[in-house]
Amino acid sequence: MFGRMSGTVIISVGGFLAACGGSGTTATATPQTPKPAADQLVISAAGVGPLTAQTPATLNALRERLVGYDVRPVNRTEGLEYVVSKNGETVFFVIPDPDQDGKILNVHVTSAKAVIQAHAWTIGKTLGTADARTCECWGDKPTCYQKGDFVAASFDRSCDEYDPDIRQRLASVPIARLVWSPNAFDGDRGDDNDPNSGP
Repeated sequence: MFGRMSGTVIISVGGFLAACGGSGTTATATPQTPKPAADQLVISAAGVGPLTAQTPATLNALRERLVGYDVRPVNRTEGLEYVVSKNGETVFFVIPDPDQDGKILNVHVTSAKAVIQAHAWTIGKTLGTADARTCECWGDKPTCYQKGDFVAASFDRSCDEYDPDIRQRLASVPIARLVWSPNAFDGDRGDDNDPNSGP
């Protein structure tokens, strides 16, 4: 299972080549961020949908901001979490920071309707060759990110902490969830990053 990760989930699709003018020149491929549909959840460096680093991780605050969603508190062995769902589908989990009362530690997105700004990532698809090159075992699940980013991709497969080829072995493994953090991922993993401590 995945769980709490500190540090750092609008997914942009790949670009295309366009012919210009009569000279036969070709434009450089540019990543295009799709416009999210009404039912899509947008993830950016600033937050997940209406949630930001300033959003209190409390039931009342989450319900106030997540109009149209069902927000349910769940007490797990690892601590309190909030399950956010819509139309019967679990969309994401909000993990409160146990060291900073009232703050969000991270948000784990599980819905394939989520869209990430500036990344060609989506749940159920694989990472691109150049995407999220820093990978670590958080618990026994591999999680990859770009240093300085606020979004990570996690995978539902086993992981060996000492495997030097983690990223290569994930080439054909679909993303299981996206993790947003109010703090940028820097590669300095702490105990709260353990994905086994959450849902």
